[in-house]
Amino acid sequence: PIDPGLPRERRFLLMQQCGISIALTTTSCDKNVEWPEGIERISVDALRLSPQDAAPMDHAQRPEDLAYVIFTSGSTGVPKGVMIDHRGAVNTIVDINRRFCVSPDDKVLAVSALTFDLSVWDIFGALAAGATIVMPQAALAKDPSHWMAILQQDAVTIWNSAPPVLDLLLEYAETGTVPLPPSLRLTMLSGDWIPVSMPGRIRNFGKDVEVVSLGGATEASIWSIVYPINEIEPDQKRIPYGKPLANQTFHVLDDQLHARPVWVSGELYIGGLGLAQGYWRDVDKTSGRFLVHPQSCERLYRTGDIGRYLPDGNIEFLGREDNQVKVRGYRIELGEIEAVLGSHDKVAKSVVIVRDDAHERTIVAYAIIKHGMTGELWLLKEELLAFLRRKLPDYMVPSHIVVLEKLPLNTSGKIDRKALPPVDVSRTPQKRNGRSRARNDIEHQLIQIWQSVLGVQPIGVTDDFFSLGGQSFTAVRMMSKVREQLGHELPLSALLHSRTVEGLARIVEEKAAGDSTLISPMVTIQPLGTGKPWFWVHPAGGNVLCYVELAEHLGANRPFCAFQAPPYQSLTPEQPLPDRVELMASAYLDVLEANDPIGPYLLGGWSSGGVVAFEMARQLESRGKKVELLVMVDSPAPLQRELVPERVMLAWFRHDLNATANAADADTYRSPETKGQIDFTSSEQAQIDHAYEVFKANIRAVRHYLPKPVSCRAVLFRADGEPIEEFHDHPARSRRDWGWADFISDDMRVVLLPGDHYSLLAKPIVARLAEELHQLMAD
Repeated sequence: PIDPGLPRERRFLLMQQCGISIALTTTSCDKNVEWPEGIERISVDALRLSPQDAAPMDHAQRPEDLAYVIFTSGSTGVPKGVMIDHRGAVNTIVDINRRFCVSPDDKVLAVSALTFDLSVWDIFGALAAGATIVMPQAALAKDPSHWMAILQQDAVTIWNSAPPVLDLLLEYAETGTVPLPPSLRLTMLSGDWIPVSMPGRIRNFGKDVEVVSLGGATEASIWSIVYPINEIEPDQKRIPYGKPLANQTFHVLDDQLHARPVWVSGELYIGGLGLAQGYWRDVDKTSGRFLVHPQSCERLYRTGDIGRYLPDGNIEFLGREDNQVKVRGYRIELGEIEAVLGSHDKVAKSVVIVRDDAHERTIVAYAIIKHGMTGELWLLKEELLAFLRRKLPDYMVPSHIVVLEKLPLNTSGKIDRKALPPVDVSRTPQKRNGRSRARNDIEHQLIQIWQSVLGVQPIGVTDDFFSLGGQSFTAVRMMSKVREQLGHELPLSALLHSRTVEGLARIVEEKAAGDSTLISPMVTIQPLGTGKPWFWVHPAGGNVLCYVELAEHLGANRPFCAFQAPPYQSLTPEQPLPDRVELMASAYLDVLEANDPIGPYLLGGWSSGGVVAFEMARQLESRGKKVELLVMVDSPAPLQRELVPERVMLAWFRHDLNATANAADADTYRSPETKGQIDFTSSEQAQIDHAYEVFKANIRAVRHYLPKPVSCRAVLFRADGEPIEEFHDHPARSRRDWGWADFISDDMRVVLLPGDHYSLLAKPIVARLAEELHQLMAD
């Protein structure tokens, strides 16, 4: 199919590329469209068939022969012709017709252009079932009032389109002029994001309407995956992609083509009968997208889409690979922002893009306001921005919101992002608390350091380090520059005491005046709330930046405090790093009881931190104090074992350094083969060397520790992936409780979470961990 409305050059290119010799057309098109030389045109509206012409013809095609070629946009500007065989198209058509009981009683409104592969089902799916195809008038093909008239007049039963096309119809119906007809029984949506509000809007006109999400790729015979949409939860952000259709497969794989575990995102690959033969006369593009899996030997199509498995076996679509962007050091899925903005009660639909200017990348949101919503435009924008700030972290909140009357659509009915109007995206520092500029030399120098480390500019003195993209490794680099340029040693925990330039400058000034309060092992990560606080213990690495995400997801009902290893600035030969779990627990309890002498206590720790938290619980109970809950995150019960050789310890530390960087999405740091290959400055290397000493001390302390029983309520959260290497020789590894039930006499629970050891405290799995903790406190 070739659209006669295409520019002449494009039409000629397609016909030349395909080597067309015969074209089926209409009398009007034949006369009014310019044609290349040598093409025989047959006007189907002028054909006169004799009775004998109606007799069935013997078919010459085999199932594996080419059935059609549909051209899609190419990233290089040259269209790609997707070659689909008869078997692939028939497989999808038969499955859909059987699955949704399409019959001769059905009528399908064919709203999709013939150049869009949804039309393949409109035509051949309807005819295969004996159903009726209802065609809009060409001149009114994009008019929702015309669609509505046809729906009513012809009692249409099935609607099949991209979501933005249906949205136009719903908007028309919601004006109250003409409702959707009661004949409509099935709505199939595919090709773009489905707003979570759309199924409810459809069912407002008829509660028995079946709403189905379909997906896949033109390269895989129309559709390959399906999800029947039932009830939508109030806080649901997106509709699942679903499960594969019959004789088709869907895979979530990493860069090495290994399967990704539940909740962990990866690229989506399609396999099975529906795969295209390739791209017409383009071997290079075909080999770039179609491959054979090295282990399973299954032929796959690399979609360029990002998704992940959900625990119920469905796949969740997260967006295009090229729609997942990085802004201010954070990987952001624009579809998530669109989903949240679209949930506002004044927003009919939205689209979010990233624009680049000379200074930085900025997020821009475009919104269509619901019919009847009025008010000052600038007030509406402020309301939407405030709404997004309540729902999203700062780094995901758009810099600009543009209100449009309608979103531009392409010929396939999808939103044309390239046609969105430009906006002035020059950045100015946000004024928070009425101030954004440096007022003294220390603040000025710190702003310059932050801008160089974070790659963001300009930065205001009240901007949050973590909201700007800061992570544990960027914190190492930033603190090293503070040491080099300002001459002051600050522990990483200083960023948890104050996350702004303004606050950090105050700490530098206090440090210069001889204030030593930062040496305290307890750091308050989240100070708000009136309930009993959480107290968590650092993992083997010694710092507690790993708990920032968890504290944020736990909310502001309870303060969240954490114990860090002593900063290297405070160590002396007389007071070295503690190398016994009992000593660490006792030192942390001295600080804990000074701040909260009564209890009961909520204790937790990740990895080796869970072991120290266990010993803190034991010592508290021996002092007659109550521990309300003990939480251990991926912490196996330890036993006395031999010392770890230095080379093994160093290998563990390298793995821990790299895996933590990956979990934080710190692309600057790659897995080193040797310690010296990490590109650190001498100041940074000093902090890394100290981190290694802390790591060794904690690992050795845990390996010497022999637990004694406690009676408090305890829960072990375990990653369902492969345990990290230092857990491999643990004798209790085969047990679900990892050996802890031998030492916990009260209620001992084990909760499995998706992911691996390091992803438990990173998005998105950390949100699940926080939800489980909320539930435990509610029990």
